[in-house]
Amino acid sequence: MIDNETSLVYFVTDCKPTYSVLSTFCSSSSVPQFSHQSKSDGTDQEEEPRQSEVNLNYFEEENQNFSYFKSPNGQEFWTPITDAQFKPRVNQFFNSIEQAYLFYQDYGRMSGFDVRKNEQKKDKFGNLSHKYIRCSNAGCSDLTSATISSVDDAGTSSQRRRTASRRCLCEAKIILKYMGPQGFVVLSFVEDHNHPLVSEEGRKFMKCNRKLSFAHKSFLFDAGKVNIGPTRAYSVLKEFCGSFENVGASATEFKNFGRDVKARIGEHDADIVIDKFKMKQGITKNSFYFEYKQDVEGHLTGLFWADPIGRKNYSIFGDVLAFDATYRTNRYSMVFVPFTGVDNHWCNVTFAAALLEKEDSDNFEWALNAFKKSMDHDPKCIITDQCLGMKKALEIVWNEVPHRLCMWHIMNKMSSKV
Repeated sequence: MIDNETSLVYFVTDCKPTYSVLSTFCSSSSVPQFSHQSKSDGTDQEEEPRQSEVNLNYFEEENQNFSYFKSPNGQEFWTPITDAQFKPRVNQFFNSIEQAYLFYQDYGRMSGFDVRKNEQKKDKFGNLSHKYIRCSNAGCSDLTSATISSVDDAGTSSQRRRTASRRCLCEAKIILKYMGPQGFVVLSFVEDHNHPLVSEEGRKFMKCNRKLSFAHKSFLFDAGKVNIGPTRAYSVLKEFCGSFENVGASATEFKNFGRDVKARIGEHDADIVIDKFKMKQGITKNSFYFEYKQDVEGHLTGLFWADPIGRKNYSIFGDVLAFDATYRTNRYSMVFVPFTGVDNHWCNVTFAAALLEKEDSDNFEWALNAFKKSMDHDPKCIITDQCLGMKKALEIVWNEVPHRLCMWHIMNKMSSKV
């Protein structure tokens, strides 16, 4: 497997990383050749093209990555054309089945077909002796029902919806034979396919190309930090790579990754936030301050935090404090309470913030006490709206600090009251 740094290098340069098993091998290409005949004067003359060779010329003009020919019985075959170093060959050794699978998968990625692990054979002692890795179109589908029943290794039965099958009895495959400590050797290699190969434009939708690398996931994490969603991150990455074909995945994989991350976090999102705040508190040597509270069932009901920059701003511009609780845009509909002020440039600055379970005097009192403990002095004036819960909490925490109503709220309600 590739380490993280190597993945990033391959991602920046080509966006389609190959694996270390793709070492150079010397083998001859088995591409169908045109037949020639010699004239009596000794010069070579190409034979009159047959119908199959006319089709071959047509497909080679459209796509130079495969050749096409038709057998005498009318069966069509497509043969990939790739460099010899990327093509499997008989008697080629691999350390493991996974290494051989990755090599054949890369060969399929460059040629235009997906691969899958297939049947295996065991000896009389029950040990693995042969392993088949086939084109994904191998085999056939004889399903007639609308759903498919399957049983997993644990014996649990499940049903899934039947989808269209593209299997067409393709015989392209490699057969691996176990050779003991030496690993596995390629016993047989069939490279002809009985179905058209995927074009250059459509290869980005192949299954082998629809997986996110470490570089993709790192980019999605960094994009999420600045509120860039998966779809927009995919468009940004397309600009970096030059085209959608060079990204190495589709927008669906980007969105599915975000979905999987949220599913994995599940109900532990509050634990992750608390752990992150504890880490920031240790890094900043307690300059980062936070408090939280829970109910009897362990659910987070209140969270307050103030970073070093906000605490420094309050020490300089903390004469007037304004806070409001009007936002419920998070998943749990908790009340977001920002504590803000104005600097000497008449710009808003944030001192601290809190998430509360509901807008009542008890929660506001807890948030104000947390704010009071985190700051070095009391404000000279507090501005709020007409919330009665805030008024009651301020009378308990800061009964000597002047409390004024926000002029914006007064002017906004004047037209409806007068």
